[in-house]
Amino acid sequence: MNLGLVPENINQLIKQNSYVAVVFLVKVSQYPIIQSYLEALEKIELSINAIDVVTRLVKNIKVPNQFVMKYTVSIMKEARNFNENNKDRLKIAKIIATFIKSMAKYKIIDPFNLQESLEEFTKAFIDVEEVQALIKILKK
Repeated sequence: MNLGLVPENINQLIKQNSYVAVVFLVKVSQYPIIQSYLEALEKIELSINAIDVVTRLVKNIKVPNQFVMKYTVSIMKEARNFNENNKDRLKIAKIIATFIKSMAKYKIIDPFNLQESLEEFTKAFIDVEEVQALIKILKK
């Protein structure tokens, strides 16, 4: 039976049901194919559901730090180019800042290695409270 849950379709699953996507990815993580799913996650379009899936995935399995670094750089860049209305753009910036703080707090990423991307992201969203809090943490 083919359920169509190939890496190229992970974005659709995330859009339809992020909880099921996390459960599926946790199960798949026991097999080498997980690498293909992580590569697909790096490439999917920026969304709150996608960030949520990556956050929960990191909390549930050992995800390569290199993946988290690439994903973080990608979402920061996409946020700067986000073409939605300003309210949605600011909302996504808040979520990304919270994601970065969490990943740094648990030493999953090293903000020093993201310095250039972080500077561009924080400059673009300096008026967002969560971004200001991120800047304070990064200065410590």
